[in-house]
Order: sequence, then structure tokens, then C-alpha cells
Amino acid sequence: MLLATCILSGCDYIESIKGIGFKKAHKLVYENGKDVNTLLRKIRREGKHLIPLAYEETFEKALLTFKFQRVYCPEKQELVFLQEPDGHELEHLFRKYEKDTDFLGPEMNKELANKVAKCEVNPDTMESYVDIMKRKKEKGEKDTRQLYFKKHKEAAKGTMNLKKFFKNVNTNQTVAFELGDHDDIEHPVAPDQNSQPERVKPAAPQFRMRSSQYSS
Repeated sequence: MLLATCILSGCDYIESIKGIGFKKAHKLVYENGKDVNTLLRKIRREGKHLIPLAYEETFEKALLTFKFQRVYCPEKQELVFLQEPDGHELEHLFRKYEKDTDFLGPEMNKELANKVAKCEVNPDTMESYVDIMKRKKEKGEKDTRQLYFKKHKEAAKGTMNLKKFFKNVNTNQTVAFELGDHDDIEHPVAPDQNSQPERVKPAAPQFRMRSSQYSS
């Protein structure tokens, strides 16, 4: 019920129905069930909301994407479905679209999937990062990918302090410890419980009066 509510209220995989937020969607699913045809029939009867074209199909594909999207399995070293469709309660819906499942993520052979997982190939352009770095080097551009992984690699090894890692953060405090080593942290000294806090004398109130009130 929660998944149907989230999809109906709007998600990245489907165009939202204007005027239906999470509260309204939850009420519809709670009262009418999670079947998309039943839900849309109820919405159409109300006559208050404009339903996008092909919403039923898009809703079903969004539901399948949440359940069966393609992911990389480090054990098999290939793309697999997030859940096995065989024997699943939504197997009948999966079989409806099994001839074209690109909406679950593009299919890749094992070799290409491994290269993408190891950040050797750009997953959008399928271009080798080696070729990308060579092209950037010829143009005189900085290799942001190499700098990114170098920074995180140093941080993971504990050879980079936080001030260097967060170099874009403006701070006046000096960070004197490295990642993974918290023994050198200088903790603030707790105040003495017996000491009385210093009293601050409040400033004298200032009043502004119109001169016309005291003019003779």
C-alpha cells in the first residue's frame, strides 16, 4: 500500500497528477486498494483532477521499476533484477512488459557491466574514462574524476585531514586530526561546576521621545 501511495503522489518514474499529494494518495489507496485501474476510476468519478495520458501504463512500469530494476551483483559480476520475477506476486505484471524491459535499466553484457561497476566506462556515454582523460589532457582540462577518487582514497587511508578534505568549507578552526584517528582530538574543557557564571550587566534601556511633546 505504501509503494502505491508513493507512486500515486508522484515520484521520479511517473508524471504526477496535479492536486494529489501524499495525504490524498494515501486516502485513495486506503479506501480503494492499490489496483491502478480502480484508483483511476475513483479519481475520474470525482472529476477534480486531470490524469496524464497513458498514466495506467506508466504507473505499472513505475511499480515494476521499484521491484525489479536492474542492479549490479558483485558476486555474479553481472546485472540482475533487484528481485527474482519468478514466483513474485507481480510476476503477471512483469510478463506483460517482459518483451521490452529497458525501463528497468538498459541490458549490458557481463564485460561492460564490470567496467561500469569499476568506473572504467562512463555509464551514460559508454566511453572509456581513459579516452575521456586523454581528450581532457589534450584540451588542457583538469581530470576531475582522477582528483575525486584520489581525494577519497587518501581520506579512506587516513592520510588527509578534514580541513583539506572539506577545502571549500569556510572555517576559522584548525582541524588537527585525520580520518580514522580520533585520539588527537582536542575536546573543549568542561566548565567547573562550582564556579559561578559571570554576570553580565544589562545595558541601560534607551528611550526616544518626540521633541514636540516637550516643546513649550
